[in-house]
Amino acid sequence: INAEYMGHLLSVYFFFEMTRGYLLLVLLGFTLAALKPANAKSKIAIIGGGASGISSAFLLKNLGYKDVTIYESKDEVGGFALTVNYQGRAYDMATMFVPDASILGPGIPPVLKTMIDFTRMELVEAEDFQTLHIPGNTLSKFPEILEKYSSDDIKKQLIAGFAEMTKLAQCTAVGIDCIKCGVCIDLTETTLQFGIRKNIPAFADLLAYTGDGLGVGPSAYGWIGGSMVSHFWWTPVEIYRVLKMLGVTALTLPLDTPLALRGMFLANLGQGSKHWWHFKEGYQTFWQRLVEKADIEVKLSEKVTSLSKSVDGTKWVIASSSGNAEYDFVISTSAPQDAIQYLPDGDQKSLLQQATPLVPPNDMFLATVRDFPKELPDTVAYWPTTLGVGAPNLRMDGTPFFWQKRHNRKIVLAATYSQPTQTPDQVWQVVQSWTTKNLGFSLDKLLTKYRVVFPTGPHASVRPKWFATWPTLQGDNGLFVVGESMCGSGVPQLTACLASLLPKYFPIQVRNALTGEEEDNTQNAPDSAGIRYLPLIAGVSVGVVLSLVVVVVIVTKISKRSTSGSYSAMV
Repeated sequence: INAEYMGHLLSVYFFFEMTRGYLLLVLLGFTLAALKPANAKSKIAIIGGGASGISSAFLLKNLGYKDVTIYESKDEVGGFALTVNYQGRAYDMATMFVPDASILGPGIPPVLKTMIDFTRMELVEAEDFQTLHIPGNTLSKFPEILEKYSSDDIKKQLIAGFAEMTKLAQCTAVGIDCIKCGVCIDLTETTLQFGIRKNIPAFADLLAYTGDGLGVGPSAYGWIGGSMVSHFWWTPVEIYRVLKMLGVTALTLPLDTPLALRGMFLANLGQGSKHWWHFKEGYQTFWQRLVEKADIEVKLSEKVTSLSKSVDGTKWVIASSSGNAEYDFVISTSAPQDAIQYLPDGDQKSLLQQATPLVPPNDMFLATVRDFPKELPDTVAYWPTTLGVGAPNLRMDGTPFFWQKRHNRKIVLAATYSQPTQTPDQVWQVVQSWTTKNLGFSLDKLLTKYRVVFPTGPHASVRPKWFATWPTLQGDNGLFVVGESMCGSGVPQLTACLASLLPKYFPIQVRNALTGEEEDNTQNAPDSAGIRYLPLIAGVSVGVVLSLVVVVVIVTKISKRSTSGSYSAMV
């Protein structure tokens, strides 16, 4: 790095770190206030042993609550995550990627990072997503959806789109919705409509392309507000990766580039952020290890059949396959289509009954291959062209949109969007036929097949009522309903959402150092209104000061470049 730029880079980096710290504080919503009394002796039940359920249990344990029990209907935890071990190697069938950057800047999203550090699970770098051009079977690291744009347009639009995401993140942090924030027109505006209106279609296309490629499509016609919130933790990695491929560096970024994006280029002593990670032992193994390490009680093969109030109305009674049990609080993390089977009649159940399927089933197939092209890498992950990934014509007929060869040349994973009327066996036949015809190799032996049926969610017609009503029903009589349909898609988004929600209802428990007993601080908790804006005041104050420093440094650089240009003059 040229010496004359050193002062500028350092100033911007320190400003970025302070701003990131502020965003982290308010986005995760940590507060000492309690909206409903709870204490360390409260009995808490969590229905569902997937990402939402295990994360909730971990966060509650971290807040000081010991009596937490998870009810899981299957014989193992993990939710969508399924890890298959074959010949000593782990293969993830659904949930598999950990991003190394987000709307907060470089690094794994903080709540998820805390959980990973707690388990001490080893991460390994994942292969970047590539485009497989058909016909020809040639690989390119550049996303197919962006090939129609010029390099300059892509750079400008991706940076501008990142700025829109940053704006929405700041609004979300202080409780302002996307409409009042000025990002969305209404709750029906689609990703494509947003891109056209804001004159950033390349950003909108990449947003949809990443969503479709990760299995949560069709995204082009999805609601832009929900897409952007979920993609706080996904799309920034791909924006940064594309900009790097186009030759953008920390020195060539425009001065108005969002600081989180600039930080990705400055991370790791200027080498930049990594992109994606895998758990070496698999994502499901991570959830299992977290349950074990945090000593979370789990009742496996316990299907909850009903939830009702006790006779005196002070407890919740869970009826399951092994009998009845009473709890002070219940957190339902099941998908809406499952939760309505056991929830009592009331506003919460009525809201969930309005949910409809939004994402078609994903079928995943792990199989051995024959005659795999020698010109392709030993390990690779790619999205084939011609399938409409990121576009309105996304194919959802069982055609495999995603391929991954994680460990060697003999085993591949294929993923499809399928019709609910298709059985997995029928989809497997489609995958075999299409592969032989289009990819030049054959799928031999089927090792594992896995179908993911996604949670239902609010259709555009009921979306305004859904998002206006859901927050008001949390904690009603000690019952909470959370999950992807309320928080958004993906583990990073779920963990951030839960880290914001739970401390509002479950205050931090403090152990008395003298008696060794748990002490409830509910009555002594300060008012949330006073605390909530302290990070804002501190962050803005420091930000203004550091902004002035940056301006002074830049002016100094400009005024002295012709006569000095030395490192001492810049500093």
